[in-house]
Amino acid sequence: MKRFINVPLLLRGWVLDLLPARDGMEVWLRTPAGDTVTLFAPFRPSFAVAGRSVREAAVRTAAVRWGCDVRKSEGIEFFSGKTVPAWTFAVPTPFLLRATVRKAERAFGGEALANADIAPVEQFAYATGLFPFSFAETECM
Repeated sequence: MKRFINVPLLLRGWVLDLLPARDGMEVWLRTPAGDTVTLFAPFRPSFAVAGRSVREAAVRTAAVRWGCDVRKSEGIEFFSGKTVPAWTFAVPTPFLLRATVRKAERAFGGEALANADIAPVEQFAYATGLFPFSFAETECM
């Protein structure tokens, strides 16, 4: 049997399920031939904090303490539709999202959080367009 190193493989199939994994998400794919393939996709779920009382120094300190990447961003305020400055925290692993959101709620107040109630699986689906029962095509190494 020949081994092919770093030769891309094109996979097509239906997304059966999305599951949190250590450093990302598992994607279960059913091929047209009927095989089930498990793929791994790196993914870091995120949430945002915004508001008058949110200060850059506090945000950066919290990000270091919680092991998150943080970046300046902006969002749209729900009631007014105005653009507001925000900070987006990228959590190291899907399994830490809930605990990190709880810490952020204590540090900044619940009213400062945005997108904190969206589960990692849903965030991944929105970010990639891979939803259960959708047909997908991907190149794997």
